[in-house]
Amino acid sequence: MKIIWYRRDRTPGVSMKEACVLILALGASNSRSVRQEMCKVLAKIEQTSSMPTDCDNLKDFIEQALGGMGTGQEDGTCSTKIKSEICIGIFEKVKWENEKEWNLVKKDLRLLRSFSFIGEYNEQVIHRRTQTETETNA
Repeated sequence: MKIIWYRRDRTPGVSMKEACVLILALGASNSRSVRQEMCKVLAKIEQTSSMPTDCDNLKDFIEQALGGMGTGQEDGTCSTKIKSEICIGIFEKVKWENEKEWNLVKKDLRLLRSFSFIGEYNEQVIHRRTQTETETNA
């Protein structure tokens, strides 16, 4: 990402970089539900053809993409991780006021789908391989 960011005309701000790193960290979480929810967010970004009119920052966009994220969940789900003060603080800083700014945010977030651990991979195959390796080593 660093190479792509610095080859562009406009390098993203610190808040955008922090948000990208945070999304990558959530996407690499040991919790399967967190990984799946972050994939939903990134898929929603790819499907969005124009600037969202009902939100102007990344925190609100993520909450809407995940269907509002209920309250009171303390079990390590994606919503509890995103609702942490650190996540909220970083995601709220990523804002857009017009279509041009939204497209820059969208462009950076779409880069995240290119990482091999983000997106469509078959967890059952990975699980079976790990289970088979465990049986072989036993």
